[in-house]
Amino acid sequence: MAEKEQILDFFLNIFRLQCENPNPGARSGEYRLLCADTDEIYELRIQCGTEWQTRRMSICQLGETVESKSTIYKVIYDQQLVIKIPPKPFTDFNKYLEYINNERHIVASLTPAIQCLSPGLAPILSMIPDLQFSAGTAETDTADLENKYSNLLKTHSHLQKHLKIGPGFVFFMSLTRSEFFNQVIKKIHDKTRIQQEMLNNTSIFEDPYAFEALYGHQYDDVFFKLSRMYHEYGKIIDILLPQHENYHAVPAYKKQQWFYLKLGEEVLETDEKGLDDIFFQDLNQLIDILMEENEAAVIQYRGISEKYISKKIFDTNRKNIEGLMVNTLFLIYHLRNQNVAIRDLKPDNIYIAAPADGTDYFFSHPDTYSLGLIDLETAVHLHPHDISGMRQPALAGTFPFMTPHHLFRNRDLYKLFGKELCRVLYMQDWFAVIAIMFNVATGKILFLKTAKLMQKIFEIKKKAARDQQSLSDTLKSVSWIFWNTAAQECEKKLNLHSDKFRFIDITLPDPIVEMLRQELETEKNVIKKMIKDRINSKPVLKKIGRKLYPASAKKTAEHRLLWEKGQGDPSLSKAQREKIITILKTMESLKQQLEQHEMLGQKLETAMPASDLLLFLFDRVLNAMYRPFWTYRDHPLHSRYKSASGASMV
Repeated sequence: MAEKEQILDFFLNIFRLQCENPNPGARSGEYRLLCADTDEIYELRIQCGTEWQTRRMSICQLGETVESKSTIYKVIYDQQLVIKIPPKPFTDFNKYLEYINNERHIVASLTPAIQCLSPGLAPILSMIPDLQFSAGTAETDTADLENKYSNLLKTHSHLQKHLKIGPGFVFFMSLTRSEFFNQVIKKIHDKTRIQQEMLNNTSIFEDPYAFEALYGHQYDDVFFKLSRMYHEYGKIIDILLPQHENYHAVPAYKKQQWFYLKLGEEVLETDEKGLDDIFFQDLNQLIDILMEENEAAVIQYRGISEKYISKKIFDTNRKNIEGLMVNTLFLIYHLRNQNVAIRDLKPDNIYIAAPADGTDYFFSHPDTYSLGLIDLETAVHLHPHDISGMRQPALAGTFPFMTPHHLFRNRDLYKLFGKELCRVLYMQDWFAVIAIMFNVATGKILFLKTAKLMQKIFEIKKKAARDQQSLSDTLKSVSWIFWNTAAQECEKKLNLHSDKFRFIDITLPDPIVEMLRQELETEKNVIKKMIKDRINSKPVLKKIGRKLYPASAKKTAEHRLLWEKGQGDPSLSKAQREKIITILKTMESLKQQLEQHEMLGQKLETAMPASDLLLFLFDRVLNAMYRPFWTYRDHPLHSRYKSASGASMV
C-alpha cells in the first residue's frame, strides 16, 4: 500500500473512533478524492447504522522523497499537522521515544531564538476520545502532558498502535496559524492570477493603443498578427459551432475567451451545457493548427506576456522578497549563535513563525515575524572546543541545497579541516540559504545543474567506502568539479535574472553585518595560515619566506612569472619547478582575496544589491569548504579573480 494511502487509512480509523456506534468491519469506512490540487482534499465516510457520517481532510507531501531521509506530509484534520515518516520504520517504542527526546534537546538549545516544531505524542493521541484527559485536570503544561501519554503507552502497549502508520511509529507535530515557506514562495510567484486578469481584459487585443500601453510600441506588429489570427479563428468557430446542437446558446464573449485561453497555453475543457466532448476536442485541434501556422507571432506574444507577468509579480512583491531575505539571514545568524547546524535547510523545512500574541505580520516587515524550523533530523549541536565529543549527524540532505560535505563523516572532514570542522558544518546551512534566497527572488532553483552532480558524487563516495579507499581523499577529488560548477551556475543565473536582482537592495541589520564581519576575519586568518603553510612546504620558498609572505598578489605573480621563464632554482627538476609554480599561483589567488577583505567589510555597511550579497555569501562558503591546493586546476573563482576590480565581489 502506498504511503499516502496508509495515512488516509490511519485518519479514517481516527474518524471511526470519533464516531458514535460505527459499524464494524473494513467496509464500513471509505474515502474518496474531492480535489487533486497541491493539497489533496478527501472525504472520509464512516457508516453508523444505516447512516453515513462524513468529514473532510487534506494531505500534501512537503518536498520530494529523498533516499535515507524521512518523508514529510502536511495534514489538516481538525488542526494542521506535520507528519514525518522515517525511511526505516521505528518498531521499538523506547527507541522511538529516544529519537523524540533527542530532537527536543536541539529544540531546547534553539529556543527562544528560533521557533521549532518537535514531534510529540499529544498532537495525535489527544484526538482519540478514550485518550483525552479531562479539562478539569492540571494537564496544561506540554511537557507534563507528553510524560503522561508516554507513561500511559508504556504500561498499555496495545495503545501504541495509535502512533503507527504502516509497519512503524511515525512522528506527529502540531502547526497552527502558520504558513510553510515553500507555499509562501509559490504564492509570490504564482502567475495564474495575473494571467486571469489578462484574460478578463481582452479589450487590449481589440485596441492597438491599449496593447501598446501595456507592452510598448515596439510590439505593434505582434498586435496586428494576433488580430489577423483572431479573424481566422472567427471563421473556424462559425463553421464548427453549427455542426453541434445548442450552438446558438454560446455567447460571443465565450467564443472570444476560448481563443485567448488557447493563446495562454490552456487546454479547453467541456464547460457549456449542450456542447459535448467531441466539440471541444475538435476546437482544441483546430486552434492548435491555427497557432502552429502562426507560430512566430504566438511565441513572440507569449514571450512578451511572460515578461510582463513576471515584472508585475516582481513589482508587487519586491518589498516582501527583501523582507523574507533578511529573515533568512537572521535564521543562520541565530543558528550560528546557538552552535547548531541544521544541514538540510530548504523552503519545505521552514515555516513562517507568526507572533505568539496573534498580531498580524507582513512579509515586507521582517521584525513582525520570524522563520521556524520543521525537520531537525540531520541537525547537530556544534562543540568547537570539544570536536571529538560531537555527535555524528545523519549523512543526508536534499541535492539542490547540499554540498558533497554532507555525505562525509566528521572524522573524514576533520582530516581535511581540523579545528575548522564546526565552521564547515554550519557553512552547509549557508550554502542552502544562498539557494533559498535565490528561490525567494525568482521562484527558481539556483543549483539545478550542480545538484545533478550530487548523485554521481554519492556513487563515487559509496564505491570508495566499499573499496576501503581514503574518504577524505575522495572528498578532495570531487570538490573541484562541484565548486567550479556551482560557482559558474551561481554567477550565470544571477546574470540571467539581473532584471530582478538589480532592483533588490538589502540593507543588512547590524547583527547580520557583525556576523559577516566575523566570518571575514575568520576567513582571513585561515587564508594567512594557508599561505604560510604553502611557503613552509618547500625549502626553496621557505628561504625567501620573509619576503614572500607579506608580498602583494601582484608581487607574487611577478615571482611566479620568473619561475615560468626558467629563472627559478636550476637545481630542481622540471616536475619540482612546476609544483613551485602551482603553489605560487595558489598563493596569488589567496592574496587577491585578502586584499579585497577590507573593501568587502565596507560594502556591508551600505544597502547591497542582492546579487552582490549572494556572491559574497557563496564566496565565504566556498573558501570555508574548499582548499585550492587540493588540485592543480584553476581556482573555481579564477575568472572573477582575473576580472576583479575595486568594485567586484570576491
